[in-house]
Amino acid sequence: MTYPEPGGPTKESFISQVQDKIGVQTREEAERVARATLRTLAEQVSSGEMGKLASALPPELRDELAGVRGQAQSFGKDTFLDTITGQIDTVSLDTAEHHVRGVLRVVRAWTPDEDVETAREQLPPGISELFA
Repeated sequence: MTYPEPGGPTKESFISQVQDKIGVQTREEAERVARATLRTLAEQVSSGEMGKLASALPPELRDELAGVRGQAQSFGKDTFLDTITGQIDTVSLDTAEHHVRGVLRVVRAWTPDEDVETAREQLPPGISELFA
């Protein structure tokens, strides 16, 4: 788990890392991609597992994810990516996949390995591989 600042997780540092990973021009775009990815991921795993992942995230993102409740849904990678493209400025599944991989790599870096692996076990293989 790596926090870029001694004070722990901040939204600014998380979004900055996402921006670097996905190569977008603005922090706003990076934040939009991060939020869309996390919200869609929250629909795919149990609330308990998402709570474990969210606990390592900045409070602003953690609080938003706490509002995503309900039964975990299972859909394939293309539907997962298509759901995210509906929330960001792209219609390309390839671009969305690149962005999602970047966000999930940052999540992985910020989250204890056992929590990431437990969440990945709940995901279909196509989505789980996006963490790699």
